[in-house]
Parts: sequence; C-alpha cells; structure tokens
Amino acid sequence: MKKGFTLIECIVAMAIAASILSFQCIVLIKYCNMNVINNVKSREEGYLTEGAIIIEKLILNDFKEVEIKDNFIFLTCKDNSKKTIRFNSNSKKILVDYYDCGSNFSKDTNIVCSNISDMTVVKKNYVLYISITSIGGQKIDRCIAVKNFY
Repeated sequence: MKKGFTLIECIVAMAIAASILSFQCIVLIKYCNMNVINNVKSREEGYLTEGAIIIEKLILNDFKEVEIKDNFIFLTCKDNSKKTIRFNSNSKKILVDYYDCGSNFSKDTNIVCSNISDMTVVKKNYVLYISITSIGGQKIDRCIAVKNFY
C-alpha cells in the first residue's frame, strides 16, 4: 500500500479550493465596489453640508438686509458692502460675489460648493429656506432665521 494522493484526488482538491477562492474574490470585489460608492456618497454629503454651513455663516455674519430674487441671495452688510450668493448652472457651482460699497462691479468671487445640480432659495417672513442638490442626487435643506435691520 502506497502512501500519498492520486492525481485525481489532487485535481478534485484543487478544483474545490479554486471554487471557494473564486467565491471569496467575488465577495471581496463586491465589498470594495460598495465601499467606493459609500465613500463617494459620504464625501458628497460632506461637501453639501460644508457648503450649507458656509452659506449660513455668510448670511448671518454682519448682515443688515437679505433679499431673494430668482434664487439669488443679495446681502447688504452693516458696512454697506454687498454680497451675492448664486448658483451658476453652467459651471455647476455655488458662487459668492463680493462688491465694494456703492459699486455694482464684483471685486471678487469665491466658490462655495461645486458639482451642484440645483439650488432653491425661498424667503418667507423672517426665515430663509435653502435647498441644495448635488449632481449625484444628494440633497440638503437648511432653514436660516433672518431678520432685516432697518
């Protein structure tokens, strides 16, 4: 009686090991793809939240008057400088334009958030409702209490 395995037994054992290994690879690849998708969604949500916080701070810091027209937010500050928060549909960005006192020409423009598909702004009484939607479909809504000082 010889000790060891026959060729058929080795081939069967390798086939079983290969099928188990291929199953594990499929599970690993699905997990990696799911992880990438979750990271993209999480990053997108973080960008939206950060953009909404920046907009809220711009509105609440030293403002004297807030006016909404065609989804543009026009801010007049206490030093009479002006800011405009707007959505540019061509570049898919939310921008802030800064104006000097009494000037109608923008002296500077900053990007608040990019990869945006839509921004909606509505003002009812002393509350500003802002809704921002990203290209990937994530959406964030904010309510900001404002009161005009005259």
